[in-house]
Amino acid sequence: MKHLILVRHAEAQREGLVPADRDRALNMVGMQQVERLRPLLQPHLLNLDLVLSSNVRRTRQTLQGIQPLLPATVEISFDDALYPTTAPLLWRRIQQTLAKYHKIMIIAHNPGLGNFANEIDSTLRDFPPAGALICASKNTSWQNTTALDWKPQSFLTV
Repeated sequence: MKHLILVRHAEAQREGLVPADRDRALNMVGMQQVERLRPLLQPHLLNLDLVLSSNVRRTRQTLQGIQPLLPATVEISFDDALYPTTAPLLWRRIQQTLAKYHKIMIIAHNPGLGNFANEIDSTLRDFPPAGALICASKNTSWQNTTALDWKPQSFLTV
């Protein structure tokens, strides 16, 4: 069985406040969102093997806020390709995941993350900042997984 946790970064500074979009930090609301997300996310982090995070400041800060809850053995990878995020890119990245991982978390951006989540759960209309979709699949391989393999278990919002 495989498990997937999709997390959208928390609310960030408005565009234009810093020269590069990649450098936008979490704002005060975003920091509070991460604080509220932590206890909701905690029960789902048991046995987490791998975190794939966009290498953008706001996603790194979101990860930093939940990192104290992660298992000591979790591997963390910052992936420049996850910015900007698209649904096809996320499918490719998941399908490239090594078989040794059973539970992964991806921290990324809208609209791609929301589009990806909507392929798994067509009832999702919005993927808000600091939202998280928890999914499970009976598939034993990441390589052949499709949206039909994944069953939403929880949608966390703050």
